Formats: sequence, C-alpha cells, structure tokens
Amino acid sequence: MFKIEECLAYFTNKESKLLATELDNRIQPYGLTRVQWMALYHIANNEQISQKQLANLMGSKQPTIAKLLDRMTENGLIQRIQFDKRTNFLDLTSNGREMYTKILPVAERFKNDAVKGIPNEDLLTFQRVMKQMAENIK
Repeated sequence: MFKIEECLAYFTNKESKLLATELDNRIQPYGLTRVQWMALYHIANNEQISQKQLANLMGSKQPTIAKLLDRMTENGLIQRIQFDKRTNFLDLTSNGREMYTKILPVAERFKNDAVKGIPNEDLLTFQRVMKQMAENIK
C-alpha cells in the first residue's frame, strides 16, 4: 500500500526545504538569499557564463534568472558584459567578489554541519541514487 511518508520524493522534498531554510538563515545576515548565493557561486566559478548557462546550472527558467540578475545588478554584485547582440556574459563586481569571499566559509560550515557523522561513502551513494532516480523519470 502506498504511504506518502515512504515516498522518496516526499521525504527528499521535506528535508530539502529544511536544509534550504537553514542555509537562508545563515546567509540572510549578509543581505543575500540562498538563490542569490547560488548565482554568485556559479558566476564566480564559471568564467564567461551566460544567463542561459546560469539558468541551466540552477535549474531555473531564463525569465526567473533575468529578474534575479536584475536585482543582483542593482545591488552592485554582478555586471552583464555584452558579448554580441544576443549574449551577455556575467561577471562579479568587486562588491560581488567580496560578498562571495565572505559567504564561501559560511556555506562550507553549513555543508560540514549538514553531513556531520555521515561517512563519505554514504554521501556518494546518496548522490548516485538521486541521479539515477532523476534519470529514470526523464
């Protein structure tokens, strides 16, 4: 018999929300949201990343990412660099690099706190299983 509590999608969604809320709580004092941090991270670690590439990395639609990037531009964290008529590359401003440097250790502590006591082998198995489940339903 089906029990929603035993459904992996239900369980992972519930736990994902808990983790997302905690990460938001840790980043909020710096004036950023978790989603802004994710964008900042990807821009910092992917040279000449386009808005479309960022949307793909973050699993978001381009209009959603465009609004996010507008806010981050207004806040002086990123800049759009026109490559051609249809493509902008994204780069961090000096304020964005400073913010990235401040939040990176916060994100690292969060990750370490979340996986404390879990063997690395179990984490790798979890990642592999989640990827396989996603492939199965595509």
